[in-house]
Amino acid sequence: MAEQTIPFNIKTKCLFSALAEHVFVFIGILAFFASGVLLIYIGWTDDEGIIILPVFAGSVFTCVSFFIVKLSGLSSICYYYNKKLCELCGIDFRAVITDKREEVNSYIEEVDGRKIEKEEVFYFVGFKYQYKGEHSSEFVLDSETLYSKLSAGDNLPIKVLKNQPETAFPELVKLGKAYNLKAEECY
Repeated sequence: MAEQTIPFNIKTKCLFSALAEHVFVFIGILAFFASGVLLIYIGWTDDEGIIILPVFAGSVFTCVSFFIVKLSGLSSICYYYNKKLCELCGIDFRAVITDKREEVNSYIEEVDGRKIEKEEVFYFVGFKYQYKGEHSSEFVLDSETLYSKLSAGDNLPIKVLKNQPETAFPELVKLGKAYNLKAEECY
């Protein structure tokens, strides 16, 4: 039996969905890039010859904006593209939770002249599944409520892409319903 390919219109829908997640970031980067080009233009077209400082600053602005898009923007777009593709075309599957861990980042913030210590806690959950081979992955939860209910060995509902079995995303709302949680408590 031949595997079905994903229709072009669904791929396009997923791509636009991923790009929509980044529209404001791209507007900011575009403004940064345009500022760099403007600085280069001003430095290059001055009446008294090339002025080094605006050309140098403009070059830095354009290079930084290019590298931001190249290094982080593309991987983030791929992540959201695959997530939407899994949502629309993925098959329901079960994984097993292998481990969970907390990562605490603390920092000091100054508010009205007072220093306040703040903490951010990230809840990581690892899982593995077997579909066309053995695969493992992990995801991050914001919800301490859901995290505290999970244990190693628990079943985890996931969506897996047929054509890319290494691409899987947890179905957090389904998982939360298994623990009688509301949808907003599941992320």
